[in-house]
Amino acid sequence: MSDKQTKKKPGCFRVSAKAMSVLLGNNPSPWVIGAYLTLARYTDESGRFSTAGFQSIQKSMRITPGTEKKPGPGRQAVNSLLEYARWGETKSPRKKVTPEGLDGMLYTSEEYLQRTGLDVPKTTPKYPVRWFLNDYGGEEWVWLPNTLVDGIGKFRQPLRRLKQCGVVAARLLLLLYKFNNPEEFGGVPPYLNTYVNYQVTHVKSSHNATCWWAEKKDSFVFDKISLPALCLPRYSNNETEKDKQIKLFWEARKALEHNGFIYQMVTVMDGAPDKEDSRPMYELHSKAMHSGGPARGEEGLAKRIDQLAVKGFDLGSTADSQGRFRDDFYALSRGGIIPHVVGIFRLRFRISNPKNHTVKEAWTRIAQDQQETLEFIDHLERSLGMAEQPPTPGSEEPSPPLQNGLHQSENEVNADYLPF
Repeated sequence: MSDKQTKKKPGCFRVSAKAMSVLLGNNPSPWVIGAYLTLARYTDESGRFSTAGFQSIQKSMRITPGTEKKPGPGRQAVNSLLEYARWGETKSPRKKVTPEGLDGMLYTSEEYLQRTGLDVPKTTPKYPVRWFLNDYGGEEWVWLPNTLVDGIGKFRQPLRRLKQCGVVAARLLLLLYKFNNPEEFGGVPPYLNTYVNYQVTHVKSSHNATCWWAEKKDSFVFDKISLPALCLPRYSNNETEKDKQIKLFWEARKALEHNGFIYQMVTVMDGAPDKEDSRPMYELHSKAMHSGGPARGEEGLAKRIDQLAVKGFDLGSTADSQGRFRDDFYALSRGGIIPHVVGIFRLRFRISNPKNHTVKEAWTRIAQDQQETLEFIDHLERSLGMAEQPPTPGSEEPSPPLQNGLHQSENEVNADYLPF
């Protein structure tokens, strides 16, 4: 691969939402999903013409391409993509069609020229356009970070690890990217998707503020995301069989979580997570499962609120002896507001370029929400007569998005791990 390709790491690529639906509808294997993402990662700005070769697929997933006569896993995955969704096409080479009239998911550049009569974009002789990725004329796009294909830091070859998580997990990850909404939710919206629910119990009220205890209770999933992940039109009418199907989904989500593809951000919302108009108020705690802990700006307010509950409301701490939070927290709200505490899933590999409009809007919203809550906590501490103390580590005001360099923990050098 060229130097230009390897320097593209902080960027992103896009996949047509229609093409993603076609891909998932063909019951793809993890190798096929990985091959498609690798080809898409090296497309031009249109998201249609790719310069990736079999060596790119081999590098991203460590699978051999083989030869045309004896294809290996890499070439077999591409061959599957070349066959997907071609049932409506005429095979006559004499009849030219528009790109929008092509039914297949993937074409070689030669076949694209033959079928449409249109040339592919010009590139360098060393890295010619090899593939046409059909977007089916769709206007909706799913954005993904280059690092999901390239890896970053100590997380090398994510697509290879994704394959190890299983086919349901691979499909689920694509769906999570499809439904991801960082601007409004900082991750995957809980409404009609999947989330973790925390039961809240009133503890104490004072000075127009209410302290609540939130304890982890249940995980939820909806058909909108579970059925496509399982490649099912509907669940079985047999309860035993249905339980097995749903269990596959939970195992897939757990695999993504434990292998570092997704993590929970425990979030306080202004309404129930199953209500479409509910929105986040502030973030409590990041449950990222990696050695370095949460990225700077994602620590949440759990420590600060816990300190206030202990010293201001005379309550016992919800943290363990080492100051760590597990599955219960204190949450604060203004008088008359009943908060809902939800574990919203975030994607570890994500677009984090602060020049990107979506990224900028997401971080601005999160920072403003956190700051409003910090001001409320400051006011409450003064009202309760608490002595001023230096900020608790991890409770500082979230840092602004970075323009140069990285905030990084000891074991993480991951630009795409920053808060948007």
